[in-house]
Amino acid sequence: MNAEKEEIDATRKLVANCKKYGLKTGAYIGSTLPFETFFAEVPEAKEWVAPDYQGQPVTYGSQTFRKLVYFQHEGYKAYIKRVLKIAVEDIKVDLIHFDNSSVQAIAPVFYHPLAVQHFRDFLKKKYTPEQLKQRLGFSDVRFVEPPTYSKSIGILHDPLSQEWVDFRCRQLADYYGEMAQYIRA
Repeated sequence: MNAEKEEIDATRKLVANCKKYGLKTGAYIGSTLPFETFFAEVPEAKEWVAPDYQGQPVTYGSQTFRKLVYFQHEGYKAYIKRVLKIAVEDIKVDLIHFDNSSVQAIAPVFYHPLAVQHFRDFLKKKYTPEQLKQRLGFSDVRFVEPPTYSKSIGILHDPLSQEWVDFRCRQLADYYGEMAQYIRA
């Protein structure tokens, strides 16, 4: 917020002028962290950054200055809600645009330790122990790890990989459902 204070103040003025002339406005909510300035202001955000299966931060393509986060981290969600509150209540925009929503659910984001735990919880909630045994060949998911991928694949035959895709889709849908509900509130 501090690093973008000037832009926020300028946006506030622009939106007020637009409203004066009957124009609608929107706010762009990014999905990456420009960490050089962000970590100085929000040091705990380092915990949100998603490591890939090799332990390296996940970035937006070759733009290494833009790190991706595990968007279901409670700290990250609380921060985004602060941003949304400013956009809706203070600046009074008419539209919220979440950019790169599909990028948020790319496989490497879900190697975050919290995502791994959420995946295990997802499996336990979705299936009984007997169903897990039939589906995966075992019923204790305490040590399940997400499949590792380094490239796109076609048909998924592995049941665990199928569950991981379902989990990722549900996490993304739940996140945007929560944000939509927050915005409307």
